[in-house]
Amino acid sequence: NPLLWLEVASKIKANVTGSPNFGLDLCVKKYDTKRTEKLELSSIRYLIC
Repeated sequence: NPLLWLEVASKIKANVTGSPNFGLDLCVKKYDTKRTEKLELSSIRYLIC
C-alpha cells in the first residue's frame, strides 16, 4: 500500500522521510484523490531516495 507511507508521514508531520525511487513511482500510479486530498505534507523538508 504505497499511499500508506504518505498517510503516515502526514499524520506524524514528518520532517524527513525516505523511499526507494520505485516507491515514489508506485505512489503516482496508486494516486487516489479521495485519499490524497487530505494529506498535509508541508512539514517534509527532505525526501531521501
